[in-house]
Amino acid sequence: MAVTPDDAFTALEVIGTAAFAVAGGAVAVRAGMDWLGVVVLAVVTAVGGGTLRDLLLGRFPVWWIQQSWPLAVAGGVAAVVILVGHRIPHVSLDSQRSYLIADAGGLAAFTASGTLVSLDAGVSPWIAVVMGVVTGAGGGVIR
Repeated sequence: MAVTPDDAFTALEVIGTAAFAVAGGAVAVRAGMDWLGVVVLAVVTAVGGGTLRDLLLGRFPVWWIQQSWPLAVAGGVAAVVILVGHRIPHVSLDSQRSYLIADAGGLAAFTASGTLVSLDAGVSPWIAVVMGVVTGAGGGVIR
């Protein structure tokens, strides 16, 4: 079975969504938030950058409204973060190292996918790079 460019792009999106959900959830656990705070920060971090990108490019509806799987992935990851962060005390999901690894993974995946989405939208390569950065960094800024 051959891997298509669409499969690779979807993999980037899933990796970025899960990684940023972990990063957002870890920040919420570190801040002592309850389960709702963990879910909200996980979801906002996971979809925020792509939302900004789509709004700036005039792409409506934004990506997570067209396809609801990002909310399901972010919510599922948030549930795991809650279980691990609150129920298994010897696992330090809220450590700086865990956060940085998750944040770096999300940043890499979403910067690449955001650049590809922007190129597909027909913008110049320079604008696509800027939109890739907005996609990668936007969720963390909103968080």
